[in-house]
Amino acid sequence: MAQFSSTELAAAHAAGGQDAGYDERAARHVSVARVLGLFRPYAGRIALVLLLIALASAAGLAAPFRLREIVDVALPRGDLPLLAALAASLIGLAAIGAAIGVLQAFVTAKVGQAVMHDLRVAVYAHLQSLPLGFFAATRAGDIQSRIASDIGALQALDTATERAVVEALAESLAHPAKPRTTITIAHRLSTVRRADQIVVLDRGTVVENGTHESLLARDGAYVRLVREAA
Repeated sequence: MAQFSSTELAAAHAAGGQDAGYDERAARHVSVARVLGLFRPYAGRIALVLLLIALASAAGLAAPFRLREIVDVALPRGDLPLLAALAASLIGLAAIGAAIGVLQAFVTAKVGQAVMHDLRVAVYAHLQSLPLGFFAATRAGDIQSRIASDIGALQALDTATERAVVEALAESLAHPAKPRTTITIAHRLSTVRRADQIVVLDRGTVVENGTHESLLARDGAYVRLVREAA
């Protein structure tokens, strides 16, 4: 956490928070070492992510060699047991790669959320340690705006990512190389508006299914979700 003095912080927010030297002082407190320090408590999990990446790469590299054995050895010899074993190994490698990908995404998300939590806790702890003079010279709105700015940035990133996913799905479904079925699990209703079938789950039970328009006409669980999201 950057250790600004109360005098510096009060001056930075004086006159509506416009202080030419504040950005320069803030930049001095930002360094690669400080950023890396936020991840230091989670070095073990980061090492696990790197290990998972290596394992996923190894599984991906092994698959072409299995396929080569099928084409160059099993099929020319007509060796059905070898062919079955090689095919099973390809399926196993695909399953292992998928499982590693899920675990890697889970651990990465956990680390990211933990770092953000620690950062927020440090911000509030630092604010609570400041003298009353700082708060007397600083508008409460400016403080809240600075604290909440990271939430807005994350929300913007989430929205941009969702938009990219929806556009990719729309392009894939509009110009498919071959007939396909795409299953999308989403917490944002805007992601599934274009789906041919929307399945609404409540505590693991299917309570409704249909298109976006038909579900709106029923005025049921889906409509309640739409109203809550509005």
